[in-house]
Amino acid sequence: MRRAILDASLALFSKGGIKAVSMRSIAERIEYSPGTIYRYFDGKSAILRELRMGAFAIFYDRMAALESVADPVERLKAASRDYIAFALEHPEYYHLMFDTPDAPSLDDPDGIFPPMRSYRKFRSYVEACMQAGCIQGADPMVATISIWSTLHGLAGMLLAGTLRMIPEDQRLGVADKAVEFALR
Repeated sequence: MRRAILDASLALFSKGGIKAVSMRSIAERIEYSPGTIYRYFDGKSAILRELRMGAFAIFYDRMAALESVADPVERLKAASRDYIAFALEHPEYYHLMFDTPDAPSLDDPDGIFPPMRSYRKFRSYVEACMQAGCIQGADPMVATISIWSTLHGLAGMLLAGTLRMIPEDQRLGVADKAVEFALR
């Protein structure tokens, strides 16, 4: 039942954003009463949080899989391409991760929240480039946030359709160019 509630919530979010997700709309979609949902979740926020954390876990696993790329610059480029690919392949997850209120802060000293794990993994790739001398004179956090923000903006613009001038087969390559620009 939990999975059905989460799937229904994600489908509603995909079609109409956060406003389309309500306990009543979820109940209608799964053909149960709203009260049934409360047996599994405390409310809409709990459902969205679980969906968001699941999305970040998937995102992290993709980032972590790039650990095997030996060259730090190529690893950072691969992570950047994958960031864009994830957004394009899973726009509903991407919007849940980055465009919903009350997103978990990156200030997570224990590193237990999937958003922080994703950030730390990406940062480790940036730091590897710094240790190799490819990025110089920058604070690791500033360098990471700068590259991540560039990718986030690029992903958002691609999802919004404002970068139609970039042919579809070249969209992931723009992530490479963004990293190359940051490495100057």
